[in-house]
Amino acid sequence: MAVDSGRRMKCLLVALAVAVVAAEAVVGVVPPSSRQGSKRFYNPPPNQDHANYLAQMKQIVQLLKDRPDLAAQYNYAEQRNDLDGSDVYVPFNCPPLDPSSTPPITAHTVRPGDIKVIGALGDSITAGNGVRARAPIEVSMMNRGESWSIGGERDLENRVLTIPNILRNYNPDIIGASDCRRRVATEESGLNVAVPGDTNRGMADQANELMLLMLENPAIDYYNDWKLVTIFIGGNDLCQFCNFPGYFTADAYYQGIQDALDLFKNHLPRAIVNLQPMFDVSIVKDMNFVNTTDPNLCPFLHAIMCPCNRDELLDAQQQLQKDYFKKMVLLTDGRYDDRSDFTVVLQPHMRDMVPWKNPDGTFDMSFVAPDCFHPSHKAHQMFAFMLWNVMLTPVGSKPYDYTVGFDETLEYKCPTEEFPYIYTNCNSGDPKACGLTSARDSRDNLDNSADHVTSVSMSVLLATSMIASVVAQL
Repeated sequence: MAVDSGRRMKCLLVALAVAVVAAEAVVGVVPPSSRQGSKRFYNPPPNQDHANYLAQMKQIVQLLKDRPDLAAQYNYAEQRNDLDGSDVYVPFNCPPLDPSSTPPITAHTVRPGDIKVIGALGDSITAGNGVRARAPIEVSMMNRGESWSIGGERDLENRVLTIPNILRNYNPDIIGASDCRRRVATEESGLNVAVPGDTNRGMADQANELMLLMLENPAIDYYNDWKLVTIFIGGNDLCQFCNFPGYFTADAYYQGIQDALDLFKNHLPRAIVNLQPMFDVSIVKDMNFVNTTDPNLCPFLHAIMCPCNRDELLDAQQQLQKDYFKKMVLLTDGRYDDRSDFTVVLQPHMRDMVPWKNPDGTFDMSFVAPDCFHPSHKAHQMFAFMLWNVMLTPVGSKPYDYTVGFDETLEYKCPTEEFPYIYTNCNSGDPKACGLTSARDSRDNLDNSADHVTSVSMSVLLATSMIASVVAQL
């Protein structure tokens, strides 16, 4: 759905304001919007992970002040244009597919058009840091509107390839997509509750916040609307494991994500959760802008953004990424398939993904933000393209190394009348293996689940909302 000219101007003005907010955040100033007014404003609970992220931003600012020769690598238009690159444009040629004639009662018969609400949990990648950035310091600005799993800025024809913009071909009124460049939990952020710097330790807080936002939104029928939620976390865990070894083990990673998924299972009706593993960050060390002069800025930024990405630690870092993935496999091995209106699906395609390369074998740095670490807008567009295709691939056939060649023709997978559903563990094979009940029993289970959510989740979550509102005004 296109954004009108007034909306575009608003987004531009907001982008300027965000730079001020980011600067205030670095020095610890609380934005006025969270200090006054009666409307609840979500501030993520203080944690070491977010503090680490803000410290990294300060380090980058100081580095560029101390080393103008490094900053100069981004001060001429030719370099910025080379790195910006073109958008990834894939014409959407899938045939129309109507939503279900009546709302599905199981998560395993949900068509794309049945999805009415979309949400996302994660870190700075899901928050859109680095998207459209033209200099390292601009990576501190969040561009949630073009985040791959949750962005709703403009539309596919206007070169914004995101999961919500694909889904709008089947349901133009989808709720929750982010718009513009906004901090977490403003109206335009939609249901993108990702917090820059967060790790597995923040997933339960984000899960609670996402459900609160859904409950508070009068446009959402919390108990009957079908929801698609994507969780993507682990980059900061892998980059900080050597500094905080007890917090970022594979077991800790498992526990942090399990806490969030358990909250969803117990309190979120009618939902499909995409669980997406973190890619191998050990390769980041080799990503450098080859067409710049020495000394190259990238190694300095790598040392700040991913301090455990050092030669002597690369093997351990890569092994930890694989161990994280094994834990995700355990989390999606039927644990969340015993409630018919809720499921968690592992989308494994980034486990062995190799970053995009040029014909000469060098990394295509137009897929990387100017901090040589975060994904650029092109990478986000490819992430969305890949996730959509993997969602429409049966469990058991999903790729583990979805790597797209520089000359490869891109085509969307399309749902069909023969199989119109988003693939889950249960509809990819024998439904009886998941213990699926009859349609009548599923309806009863859903009603019981809604009763449980009403009695427990409404009281607990709304009490939490009231407490947060009071604290925000202190």
